[in-house]
Amino acid sequence: MPILPFSYLVIQFNIKTFEKNHDLIIRLFNIIDHCMNEQPLRALILIHLTADIPRIIKKMKSQTVKIGKSVVFECMASGSPPPTFVWLKDNKKINKTARFLSTTAGQLCLIVRVEEKHAGKYTCRVSNNLGHEEQTAYLKVIEGKFFIA
Repeated sequence: MPILPFSYLVIQFNIKTFEKNHDLIIRLFNIIDHCMNEQPLRALILIHLTADIPRIIKKMKSQTVKIGKSVVFECMASGSPPPTFVWLKDNKKINKTARFLSTTAGQLCLIVRVEEKHAGKYTCRVSNNLGHEEQTAYLKVIEGKFFIA
């Protein structure tokens, strides 16, 4: 095996979101630069920045619920940068109210004390700067012996 007059440093990065890791990359380059000034060193740096269009990874389920009950639609998605979630009912954006709530990240849509008018088509739209995807499920509302105290 030949002896080389310098050392090799091999660093490989696989960074999902460049925006969130920008400071980390700068710090790593500063460390590498410092090492190269201390001793003869050749560095091979491979940086693989990836970005992914949003993908819904769990199929939404249509549901049937009695009047007065609550129901939750779940929309699980992946993407890089992380996608934003928008919920639609019958192709119109749902605004948060006392009856329509969603989690901070948006993966869940909760409908409290369902009424007949809540029946319809519910769509989850996920998007980031690379694209979007959407999926639909239906809510059927039925009469029932459920009383609100």
